[in-house]
Amino acid sequence: MTARLRFSTIKHFASSPAHFRYWQGREMEPSAAMRIGTAVHAAVLGGAPVVRYDGTRRGKVWDDFEAAHHGATILTATEYDTAQQCAVAVRYDAEASKHVVSAMSDPQWENERLIEWDFNGVPFRSTPDRNYGPNGAATLVELKTTRSAQPARFLRDATSRHYHAQLGVYREALRSVGVTVARAVIVAVETSPPYNVTVLELTDRALDVGYRTACGWLEQYKVCEASGEWPGYAQGPIPFDIVEEDELDWSGVEDSND
Repeated sequence: MTARLRFSTIKHFASSPAHFRYWQGREMEPSAAMRIGTAVHAAVLGGAPVVRYDGTRRGKVWDDFEAAHHGATILTATEYDTAQQCAVAVRYDAEASKHVVSAMSDPQWENERLIEWDFNGVPFRSTPDRNYGPNGAATLVELKTTRSAQPARFLRDATSRHYHAQLGVYREALRSVGVTVARAVIVAVETSPPYNVTVLELTDRALDVGYRTACGWLEQYKVCEASGEWPGYAQGPIPFDIVEEDELDWSGVEDSND
């Protein structure tokens, strides 16, 4: 039986089908940034257990500790402290707390609900975080750690990392089980002092564009799966030309020294 696809895998089509094929079925070794992100999510929204280990990660002591905490995210002391600071920053941010603190106190809050659904004919699985608002409508909440939550920069980063596609897919996953999404927000917190927080609220257009992007990746997947070919970048030579300075048209450009 073919394993269900997830957004974390299908997004590799943004690079190339070859990237998708490489990562399909592989587990990425968690980086420090990924471990901190998982820990912040667990501290703020709930999730798998997180533990701190201050020793050297080798030898019998480490092996025994790792075996005793199977399934947990194991952080270094520095990573653990960073995650705690991030979690505090989110809880005490006026805007972010509206979405995460109030959500956690809502009896209808669901953390990473597993939804197995049919995404344009392809078996898919999604795990959105969301809570219900009035009339059963849901608010999608995605918590992200980042090096910079400066609004303009994070908007660019969120676009290039296809967060709008992720939430667009989550919206459709919830629709597949009869849940209407009223709002979708991303809470971003910096992983270094002063741990600033930014909240993005995605428009319907952003979610629509993101969903169409993911649909495009899925169509590529179907073609590659049928053909057995998983190409990399563009085939054949790519023209490389240089425009010389004397060929440039400077008419209409004002001289800033005037």
